Amino acid sequence: MRGLYVYTHDETSIAIEDLQNDLNISENKWNFIFDFLLKQSDAVYFKGFRFYFKDEDFTSTINYVADEILAYDGKDYFGLLFRLKPSSLIYNRNLVSKLWEYYEYPTLIFLKDQLEENDLIDAFNNGMVITEDLESVYIIYRSFQQNVLWVKSSYVAPPLAEAFDKFWT
Repeated sequence: MRGLYVYTHDETSIAIEDLQNDLNISENKWNFIFDFLLKQSDAVYFKGFRFYFKDEDFTSTINYVADEILAYDGKDYFGLLFRLKPSSLIYNRNLVSKLWEYYEYPTLIFLKDQLEENDLIDAFNNGMVITEDLESVYIIYRSFQQNVLWVKSSYVAPPLAEAFDKFWT
């Protein structure tokens, strides 16, 4: 994929650097990853931690893309976990991207089995590492590097880098 560089850290973790600009998950160049992860998942969740900023559109954006708010830390949504509406990543990814920009540490969580939702809520409420505490999950997130998308999975098979190989060649 032109403009993207992949770093393989191990069988369950890769980083994809956008060589052209800061990360914008609504751009078409990220379609491949969302297509792949949506096919692997029963449900998708948004987890946000630590605000960058909050404007008048914040609450309406959440209400539009959220299927159900599952947990939050305080009345100002400093930490937030909600299930996305099934269509949000397909038809409203620009709104998910906008919400992504509100948080210093945004994460999208793709659960293979929605039956693990209560475990996900417990992991959020107890500050546990999601990929270590759930059996079948992929997460994508932005950390301190504004142009890098991290992808992690909770299981090794198939190795994450191999799953995306067809997109890099």
